[in-house]
Amino acid sequence: MEDIKIIQLDESRWQEYKALRILAVTESPEAFSKTPEEEEKRTDEMWKSRLEKDVTKNMVRMYFAESAGKLVGMININFHRDEKIKHIGEIGSVYVIPEFRGKGISKKLLEEAISFAKQEVKIRKVVLEVTVTQIAAVSLYEKLGFRNVGVLKDELKVGDQYLDHIYMEKLLY
Repeated sequence: MEDIKIIQLDESRWQEYKALRILAVTESPEAFSKTPEEEEKRTDEMWKSRLEKDVTKNMVRMYFAESAGKLVGMININFHRDEKIKHIGEIGSVYVIPEFRGKGISKKLLEEAISFAKQEVKIRKVVLEVTVTQIAAVSLYEKLGFRNVGVLKDELKVGDQYLDHIYMEKLLY
């Protein structure tokens, strides 16, 4: 496998993050709730703020997979300030560019995000939603200990098709 590093991006690399995100929503529209046009409209400051390393400021932690200086994957985990739900982390934006799929990168990204959530933020539970058509992703999540806790009907509309989401959770302790 290529030398893959899991990193956090410095704010100065926000344009690389933006390009990867727009590629993701374009290439895998069934996996994301935003359209490329919606992502293009976001401000430069929004892109930069998502890369903030102090999780207490924006309540999100982003990780990226990098190979030879190029971003090839990403993930985020969102946290809550509200007392009653601050024990839950929400995984989102899991994406690996097509030519790097099947190399264990999503697994590495998930493990990094979950490890941070458990050890640094003291999360008890991690949740995520995945479109039912994403068979490989569902399989990976199950292998990592996530369990299906329900189906959200017609959760996403891509073109003229409505797609269901599987709601999954993993208890960390």
